[in-house]
Amino acid sequence: MRTRTTLLLACFLFTMSFPAVAGELTTRDGRPVRSVAVISRLGDSILLYNAEPSVPVTVWKGATRPFVIPDFAIDARIENAIATALAPRFTVVRLAPGVVPTTPILDEDDVPGIVAKLPPRPDIDAYIVLCHDESSVEMTAFLTTHGLALYRRWHPFDDVTALFAFYRLMILDARTGETIENRTGGIETSIFEPSTARREIDDNFWPGDEGLPSAQQAPALRDKFYEFVDESIVWTLKRTKLAE
Repeated sequence: MRTRTTLLLACFLFTMSFPAVAGELTTRDGRPVRSVAVISRLGDSILLYNAEPSVPVTVWKGATRPFVIPDFAIDARIENAIATALAPRFTVVRLAPGVVPTTPILDEDDVPGIVAKLPPRPDIDAYIVLCHDESSVEMTAFLTTHGLALYRRWHPFDDVTALFAFYRLMILDARTGETIENRTGGIETSIFEPSTARREIDDNFWPGDEGLPSAQQAPALRDKFYEFVDESIVWTLKRTKLAE
């Protein structure tokens, strides 16, 4: 009996380690979604997050400071990555600049209202929206934040430096504003690790406990974020059954 249970558990974990197969996307009232527009509003700021032990050492505190990165154009990068991934299945409609406010969307509850205020577009069946995941927590990293983060955690033997992305990918009916799908952003990991969008990087990317990334560090950091975000977006789209 124990062997059978172990085999069933192994099969379940093996199955869950693969992204879901893309299926037909429909609205809640059954209309097929054939055309989409993409909106990413993570913003032009990365949070530098330094996690340090407090007293007792099992309690951690985070010291944060923003790093504004308009030259990174992260949202444009995300919108292009999603559009490219969806192009084989959907007609992707590009929105004109200024149609959607450029301010970050910090709360998923705000998304339906933002979509409802957009001008009617009969040529768009659904909106794909990326926003901050306001309730995100990464317990093993002692990290509570949302959006994009460059993270540093003290360790007695080997400090950890990593990139994080806490966001939600939402699909909304363009006609009614109803939420069709709402999924936490993630990334491919082993079956024994959480799928939080996280990638460890070299310690040299951390600018120190007080400063910001230098002019020499910024381009390399940008490229790391590009690679990281691209990987996370594709994985999340597959999990949402939007791409194969």
